[in-house]
Amino acid sequence: MLVLGGTVYARDPQGLQENERWTWQQRFAPGTLENSGDWAAALDYDISLTGKLFAEPGTVDSSGNDKTEFRKKLELRLGSEGSIATDADLNTKPLKADARLAFAVNLYKATRTIPGDKPKTRKVISQGFDLGRADFSLVGGYETDQPLDNRNYTAGGEAAWIQTRHRGFRGFVPSIYLGYDLIRVDKSQIQEDLGVDDKDSERFRAFAKWKLEVGEWISEPLDPLKLHLDLRYYKTKSLPDVLNAADQDETTYAAGTLSYSFTGKEPWGIINTVFVRFDDGRIPPAVEDGSTITFGVTLFEK
Repeated sequence: MLVLGGTVYARDPQGLQENERWTWQQRFAPGTLENSGDWAAALDYDISLTGKLFAEPGTVDSSGNDKTEFRKKLELRLGSEGSIATDADLNTKPLKADARLAFAVNLYKATRTIPGDKPKTRKVISQGFDLGRADFSLVGGYETDQPLDNRNYTAGGEAAWIQTRHRGFRGFVPSIYLGYDLIRVDKSQIQEDLGVDDKDSERFRAFAKWKLEVGEWISEPLDPLKLHLDLRYYKTKSLPDVLNAADQDETTYAAGTLSYSFTGKEPWGIINTVFVRFDDGRIPPAVEDGSTITFGVTLFEK
């Protein structure tokens, strides 16, 4: 992923100041993609503008951890993401643009201590916890497969629990996303081919995502080695029987990405990460399943 980012601070009439800001990010991951023995050049991208509408002031410890208990924030995100291949028939991922209004709460409480009875000791008076972050979003957008043959308007909501600690055994606990969308067809080539014209449906989706710091299990020089796992399930309701028979009502997608980051030691000053990704299945509105292997790099990451 190529990441170029910047932050524009807005004046907050209620005194939030830098807690209210707009952040622009661009993410591009060039690479090569293999699907069923055929190869293509590929580019993953993620472009977004995020505005922090409200955020409770936070406090940060010496390690950079947020120490504020149950901190809340409200954000507006305008974004587009997807994957483009030089051979569109090999691409099993769509292109999407959406607007998201997200409310988040960090499920954190600091452990409280006081000086102990003996020198250089501490006594716990209140045990804390760190249970990640809860997110709730309203989302509206537009999605299409790369050939632009199957295009939808979408509107719905999402609830998520986000894992905020990835080292040790915490990394084995995934982030969970549950969403429900109303789908309005703009164009559906597969429906035209099957002789149906159905504009409305609903789609349930459930994701589980892991980030494993596998390098720390091997040796210190391999600390930047990470494994990302992504499992997705989609179930579409209210489709005509002919689409259900064509396996368009239900699909899964699974991906594993092994990456190595060159933090502070970027080759030629531009390569931040190299990665290899294997994925299987499809992401709607793509209509053809496939298994792909992608080799890529991230450049100029900021």
